[in-house]
Order: sequence, then structure tokens, then C-alpha cells
Amino acid sequence: MTKRLFHALFLPSMFVILARAMSALLPSGLARMDGFRLVPIAICSALALLALPLALRSEWRQEGLWRYIGSKGSFLWASASLLLGAVLLSAAFADLLQSVGLASLALSPRTGNIWLELAVIGIMHPVMEDLVFRGVATVRLRTFMRAGTAILLSSIINALFYSGPSYMLFGFIKALVLAYVFVCARNIWLPMIINCASCVLFVLLSHASSLSRLLSSTGAPWLFPASIGLGLVLVVPSYLYVRKKRIPVLRLPDMDFGSGKSLDV
Repeated sequence: MTKRLFHALFLPSMFVILARAMSALLPSGLARMDGFRLVPIAICSALALLALPLALRSEWRQEGLWRYIGSKGSFLWASASLLLGAVLLSAAFADLLQSVGLASLALSPRTGNIWLELAVIGIMHPVMEDLVFRGVATVRLRTFMRAGTAILLSSIINALFYSGPSYMLFGFIKALVLAYVFVCARNIWLPMIINCASCVLFVLLSHASSLSRLLSSTGAPWLFPASIGLGLVLVVPSYLYVRKKRIPVLRLPDMDFGSGKSLDV
């Protein structure tokens, strides 16, 4: 069990540790400069994009991670709706944290360069997340534990990649949805597409100054009930649809460590 857990979490943990170490070692002068704030994310993303597809290509090919999406258009939209609803619910919870001074909902831009943010935060970072935390952690954990446990554990590791309680909360909720979609669809393109779309939307919204001021204001009494209501409206039917259309068994014949088991969702 310990050996399998180490095999599943070693690479994702190394990416988290690398990002944390680079953030801590980055000189304070550079850390305050717009472009250098994204250095840890950019380096980790570049390493994942360049190294993992080459190192794990045979493993991923055996599991069919890159299979053609085909006619999964409705599944894609339901997954995107599920993610949006989950983010709204987590925003409502973050609003509670903000009310007691534990977190902030402000969508402030990380740099002054929107194109740099779109490239790093909107594309490179989400693709890296899915390769590392879904393509490695979730898949390998799935070989010796139930799907729910694998999804939860990989999502916790994914959340550690973020900084601050509010961002960790969003990262954890997003990772839960993406890992669930990944296990249900048995396809890494679907979570990757909605992850990139959500990150691009986040970057664009972070540069909308009026929206940032609105969300960072505690004097918006409608924000909490609106987030709860719309979040539930989106999450409940989307979850039921994704669960109904899922491919129920994820069979990993070349990675079962001799167990011969196929665990259902």
C-alpha cells in the first residue's frame, strides 16, 4: 500500500514542492514585479508539458487517456455547467470566510499583462494540472483504491499547489469536479478543455475592474444567496447527467499490480 501510494503521489508532490520552493526563493524585488510573479507556475507548467507526455506516453496510451472525444458534446457542456456551479458554491463559502476575515473574494490581476496571464494561467497552468493531478495522481491512485478516495486525495494534493485559503478552496473544488469528470468520461480532454476555459474566464474577469470591486465589497447582500441558488441550479442536474452518462468502470489492466480488480465509480 505504501509503495503504491508513493508511486501515485511522488510526481504530483514534487511539482507542489518545486512551486513552493521557487516562490520562497524568488527574491522579494523580483516577486513584486509583474511578470516574475508567474515564474514558479510557468516553470512547473513548462516542465510538465515537455516531460510528462514523453515520460508517460506508453502508460497513458494503455489507459486510453487521449481517446477521441467524438460525440461527447453534451457531456462536455454538462461538465462545464457542473464546474461553474461548484465554483459558485465555493464562492458562497468564501464569502462566509471573508465575513470573518479569513479570506478575500477580490479578483485582482496577478500581473499587469493580460496576454502573459492568458498564456500562463489560462493555458499552461490548467493543462499542467490535468497532466499531473489527473493524468498521474488520479489514474495511479485509481489502481488500488475506490474512485471517490482517489478523487479526494488527488484533489487535496492539487489544492496545495495554490496559495492562500480562498485560492486553495477554489482549487480544491475545481479539482474535485475535474477529477470526477475525468473518471466518468475516461478521457483527459474533457477536464482539460473546461479547466482551460474556466482559467481564461478567471483571467478576463480579474481585469474587469468594476466586477473586482463588486466581488471584493462586503456590502453586496445578494451575493451569497445568488451564489448558493445558481450554484445548486447548475450542480444538481449537471451532476445527475454526468453520473448517468459515465463509463462506469475504469479498467487498468496493465497497472493493477496483479489485483485483477476494476473499481466502479
